[in-house]
Amino acid sequence: MTLKKFRSVCFLAMAFLVFAGSPCFAWQEDITDEVKETIQRFEIQEPRAADLFETAYGYMVFPRIEKGAAMVGGAYGEGLVYEQKKLVGKVKMTHLTLGVQIGGGSYAEVIFFDNEATMNQFRDIETVATQQAAAFGPHDTNSANISDRAGMSVFTMKNSGGFAEASAGVKKITFIPLAQ
Repeated sequence: MTLKKFRSVCFLAMAFLVFAGSPCFAWQEDITDEVKETIQRFEIQEPRAADLFETAYGYMVFPRIEKGAAMVGGAYGEGLVYEQKKLVGKVKMTHLTLGVQIGGGSYAEVIFFDNEATMNQFRDIETVATQQAAAFGPHDTNSANISDRAGMSVFTMKNSGGFAEASAGVKKITFIPLAQ
């Protein structure tokens, strides 16, 4: 098998892993209950996140991000956005990566914003370059603050699966405000 064919097979396998069970082409009808359950999980399992739900200016909650990779990786998730504890919109995220990575699974993510300016910058800039090194296995449940951006804290928590990576990529987050 040539290298070109091998890359194509890896890309197709990654696409299948990422998109097979994901609602990629339409919003889920209502993820409010999933978001509330995710917030409760973070409040119970991660005291730092529990404090931030009370003090942060705003936050995005992704109850389930599906991720898969075999050299090339991808992820997709949908969530809700809160500003000063009030629901203000929906959000969807796609993430493409390249690097040493393998596995698949699902995780929850919460992005906290310290102030209005940071939250507005994030809404206005949809595409962000990323670099990450991560691993989770069948028994991992703990989250960690993984942000290196001022004014922002990111926590993740494994839902299912196993994954290991050292990669770089591009993350696109699309914010859709609620109809007034």
